[in-house]
Amino acid sequence: GSTYTTKFEFVGTKGPGYEGDIAIDDVNFGQCSYLLDDCDPVSEFKCYNGQCVDASKLCDLKEDCYDGSDERFCDANCNFEEGTCGWHNIAGVDVFDWTRYRGETASIGTGPRVDHTTLTEEGYYMYIETSSPRKLGDTAVLVSHWLSLTGTGCVLSFFYHMEGRTIGALLIETEQSTGKTVLKNLTGVADGWQHGRVPLTESKEFRIRITGIAGSSYESDIAIDDVSIRGCKVMSSCGQSRFTCDDKTCVSADTECNFEKDCSDGSDEAICPAKCNFEDKTLCGWVNSQSSDIMWQTHQGPTSSLHTGPDADHTKGDASGTYAYVEASNAVIGNEAVLVSSAYVRSAASCKLNFYAYMYGEHIGSLLVNVLPEGGRKELLLNETGDHGQGWKAFSANIGARTNFQVSLVAVMGTSFKGDIAIDDVVFQDCALSGGAVITGPPQDTSGLVDSEVKLTCTVSGSPYPTITWTDPTNRTVAASGRVKQTGDHGSILDITEARISDSGMYTCTAHNDKSSASASAHVTITEKPQPCPSGRSSATGTTPCKNCPVGTYQPQSGQKSCISCPSGQTTDRDGSTAQSECHDTLQPCSVGTYSVSGIQPCQPCSAGTYQDGTGQKTCKQCKADTYQDASGSTQCKDCPAGQSTQGHAGSDSVDDCVGLCPAGYYSSTGSAPGCTMCKKGYYQDKAGQTSCIDCPGGNTTDGQGSTSLNDCKSYNKCGAGTYNPDTGHTPCTPCAIGYFSSEVGAFQCRRCPGGYSTPDKGSTSRKDCTVAPPTTQPPVMRCQSGTYSTTGNMPCTDCAKDTYQPGVGQKSCIPCPDEQVTDGEGSSYLGDCHAKSEEQKGLTAGTISVIGVIAGIVIIVSLVMLLLFVRHRRANAANPRLVLNENVTASDLGYGSGQSAPRGFMNPMYDDPNNGPTIEMETTHGTMNPSFQTPDEV
Repeated sequence: GSTYTTKFEFVGTKGPGYEGDIAIDDVNFGQCSYLLDDCDPVSEFKCYNGQCVDASKLCDLKEDCYDGSDERFCDANCNFEEGTCGWHNIAGVDVFDWTRYRGETASIGTGPRVDHTTLTEEGYYMYIETSSPRKLGDTAVLVSHWLSLTGTGCVLSFFYHMEGRTIGALLIETEQSTGKTVLKNLTGVADGWQHGRVPLTESKEFRIRITGIAGSSYESDIAIDDVSIRGCKVMSSCGQSRFTCDDKTCVSADTECNFEKDCSDGSDEAICPAKCNFEDKTLCGWVNSQSSDIMWQTHQGPTSSLHTGPDADHTKGDASGTYAYVEASNAVIGNEAVLVSSAYVRSAASCKLNFYAYMYGEHIGSLLVNVLPEGGRKELLLNETGDHGQGWKAFSANIGARTNFQVSLVAVMGTSFKGDIAIDDVVFQDCALSGGAVITGPPQDTSGLVDSEVKLTCTVSGSPYPTITWTDPTNRTVAASGRVKQTGDHGSILDITEARISDSGMYTCTAHNDKSSASASAHVTITEKPQPCPSGRSSATGTTPCKNCPVGTYQPQSGQKSCISCPSGQTTDRDGSTAQSECHDTLQPCSVGTYSVSGIQPCQPCSAGTYQDGTGQKTCKQCKADTYQDASGSTQCKDCPAGQSTQGHAGSDSVDDCVGLCPAGYYSSTGSAPGCTMCKKGYYQDKAGQTSCIDCPGGNTTDGQGSTSLNDCKSYNKCGAGTYNPDTGHTPCTPCAIGYFSSEVGAFQCRRCPGGYSTPDKGSTSRKDCTVAPPTTQPPVMRCQSGTYSTTGNMPCTDCAKDTYQPGVGQKSCIPCPDEQVTDGEGSSYLGDCHAKSEEQKGLTAGTISVIGVIAGIVIIVSLVMLLLFVRHRRANAANPRLVLNENVTASDLGYGSGQSAPRGFMNPMYDDPNNGPTIEMETTHGTMNPSFQTPDEV
């Protein structure tokens, strides 16, 4: 079918002063297709807002859907920037732990210097430190929660760093109730960040184990980052908004990190322990904040500076015990080391933080305790400043009843190295809340059709019994009556009757009593009623959702329940074929970009990361180092942007595998790859490693994206009707070819005349110019085009009446505009032509402008002819003087009445006698012609 391009633009108009900045953000189109199943159910994911994204981008740590729904159920995914996302060290089965860290590791010749997510020293990753007391073969095991996968094409994606002379091994496994399965065992040295991919099969209950194995020396640090399960939905094996304990029992998600062990094995509190004595040489879930100037670290025995810091820890009281401290030697006054706890969901009014601190030294700064409410400003709970003398001192900070918060311990440095600050035996005391509001049965994502009834259910517990409220996608409280209302026991049910598209969105259930609050959300998706499957697709009912016709079949009609097989011995190159003409002999060789086991049809497209530039091939070629290919069926690979490389890695399927500074013409949030984005049209960037592009001045624009110079900014005019530019829609423009037309200004393409008709010449501006009938030897396809219809769907056709439209081809009727909407005229071909009655048509159509231009041209031509005749006549009179100027003619001679003077300056160039015929008045700027002229030549 035909493809029509629609462009939208936001126009910001400058006001009279500098206080007139205008900004927009988060622009997206949702549910714009007139076909319900515009997303392919096999290869695409349909976002909540109706947008289609490639299924491989599901759960890839990037929000490809404008509403973020492709990252909604991705429970195992983590870039470690904000924490460990549920990944945790497993006790009792390993020797040491993985550590969340940033910057360069402590050992020379091993470990990363930057993370993979941001490629800076500020970004976090997980790693194993293999310095003493580690020995060859020691293991550290990091596990995910128990998970459930939904969908095919699941891939575990991760980045790993294994640089070091005596590197050990990295083991990736899945664990099920039946045992463990090894997915990948990496043993070789790999300088820089490398990309690992492992396919996963659909599973209802499993978890991922990542085991780091120490090498024979300290030069065997191993790191991981950007772990994700891509291409399918991932959630807790207990279901949406539920937490799966390590023993596989299920509890409510809002019981995780609530200071109470709801799981019998305590795994719901594993990433947020209430106590920490640092004896395992970790920070027990506390992490150094990204805002820190210096870092907290674990230590044993005396610090490196005299006259400051402890000689032993508080727990054991000797040099074998471990504590956490901040070394003041390399700090400057005012530097802060910020240690942040895990996030806790709620606490009791009696909750407090107890700890021991060692603040001995002549230039001790301060030790602060803050509470950090989610979305709020930090609150200072405790401030201890100055030298407190030798010995561990006990401190306590009252936290009280709170929800969704963290706690920070901040060491502020003094004026010299005599300012080490240490802490030990950190304990949250009396923080578990009894009887608080808990959501025991959270609402689940659901969908429905227009005019149907949709319900969400939310069950809660608590003492006293909580009050339940619901809020809609606009954050308004749902009332107890109306089309969308709160019903059921204690208001536990959200009931949507006569559902509308506008009801789609996130609904939140909140339970509240005098002790705490808890919330859970679910997304409701309302879609139009099923539509007929388009050509090339079918379903058991002939309506949406539909699937593409398989390879070797086709379907030319819409609304079909099956596809038609190609004739015997024939097949198609792809699925979704719409005509028998796409069938061909199976013995044909595979075309470029495809392959098969035999090298002949039927063939498969080369996958991303590979290509094939020959025909009849049995395999595809892998993209070489420093190149990539993110599409399937390709005949060549793309070069990494200038200055970037894949670090020797072949087979890259994404530009994100190219690392280094963003080249000129590109930008990213960090100025580095991955994530470099080409400068948009109308912008340029002439330097590498930049975080933004520069807007072309003076309203100018560029030829395309990725411009690298101010000289690329040019002034253009839009192509007029009857012309087009396939790249820009601006000059230089090409006239529409014979048989095509364009009535748009700024067109990217011309439209083909319907029914095989043609135009008499190039540059046609209207469908009405399609007057040349097709040759009788080749009967035209007589189907009605978009914007028209007939009782049979074939020509002759009638334009859709005003206030209706038709986007399809070969239709028997037109579709009315939505209620209270109209069109500007007849022949509308898409829903966007409908608008509210109160809207006024902005500007003139191309047809109207053409009519005005023709009229103006006729007026100019007539005026020129009259002027030429007048000049010719004057020249003739000059050669044969007949003009008479007569000052003495009387008023009565000219019909002005007796006794009046004739006005000065009257003449009549058509008569010798002034008394004959009418007169012509010629006036100077003073009102009359100068009577002193004696002859016509002087005039």
